[in-house]
Amino acid sequence: MNMYILVLLYFSLRSFFILPNGFMQIFDLFFILNFFLYILKRKKISSEEIRCLTPFVLFIGIVCIVNIMWSIYDESFSYLKSIIFYFYNLFFVLVNLRLFLENGPLYRKYLDKAVLINLVINLVLLTLGLGRQWQGRSYLYFGDPNQMSYFYVSTILISNLLNLKNKNIISILSLLLIIMTSSRSGLLVISSYYILLIIKSRNSLIKKIQTKNLKKIIVTIFIFISFLTIYHQEINEQLAFTISRFGESGDDDTLFSRGWDRIYFYPKYVILGSGEGGYEDGQKFSKSVFHSTLETHSTWANIILSYGVLGSFLFLNIIYKFLKYRDWYLYFIPLFLNGLSKVDTRQTTFWFIIILMIYFSKNNNQKEKIQ
Repeated sequence: MNMYILVLLYFSLRSFFILPNGFMQIFDLFFILNFFLYILKRKKISSEEIRCLTPFVLFIGIVCIVNIMWSIYDESFSYLKSIIFYFYNLFFVLVNLRLFLENGPLYRKYLDKAVLINLVINLVLLTLGLGRQWQGRSYLYFGDPNQMSYFYVSTILISNLLNLKNKNIISILSLLLIIMTSSRSGLLVISSYYILLIIKSRNSLIKKIQTKNLKKIIVTIFIFISFLTIYHQEINEQLAFTISRFGESGDDDTLFSRGWDRIYFYPKYVILGSGEGGYEDGQKFSKSVFHSTLETHSTWANIILSYGVLGSFLFLNIIYKFLKYRDWYLYFIPLFLNGLSKVDTRQTTFWFIIILMIYFSKNNNQKEKIQ
């Protein structure tokens, strides 16, 4: 079976969560099949794959040690679930990086088609009024609104990072779906990306307008205006709702609810780590160190509190590896901002973006070739 077709099927159906979050979904089966095909090929892992993935593997090592220890101490298997998530993400980036390195143009072609199919399907569902809603926020058939928003933020970042053929159309349609979720973080994060992109590209943008790229720009603007016309009512309603949410000060918006205050109140776990787990159906076990039913709801605070000094150092090592990529700030700053109030390390697209940046950090010339 063609592994690139399985990539297409995975990303095309990536938005359909039939079972609750944390359970295997239909689209996961296509990746698992791809992983088995990867194993059956028995190809030696290349030096480039080793370079890109070693920092991630080292971090997973401390993830395993800390969570196994806490699983024994806390008598909870939930810590082991975290290990499974990290290994799943490792295998995901391993397979997709291999396919990209073997045949970059073909991988980008199938990924481009997959994302467009995904977007068209979800826009049709949105037009028909189908899908799920929560407190006025649409999330179609994702697990929750923030998950949907993050996926399409990631879609925009990946399509631009890999310079997919239809990246402009993908960006417009993804932005529309982000707006439909009424996600404050999603809107702020993607706004930060475009502000950084405009600042970086202001000179080249003028040149593009003056050259043959003018046709592409006109087509992009036409598509953008068309969708504004079709969905203007929905966009206005959701934007108004999102703006109104910025003025809210509910319990879920406090520093305490995000878990950042735990760094101050529980300094010993900043050093030793408390493991990533201990929650079952939203309830914290009585033995838990934080005595709270609320998870640490931030990527960065979660890493600091879960894996301590050593884990934080190994994660910073991952970040250090892609700093040589000249455009790293375009993609990492949006990830960083989202991570202030969301846990993204369980998302496959989070790690895929990071691994791609590590790859391009040593292959800036390769990045130029796909522009």
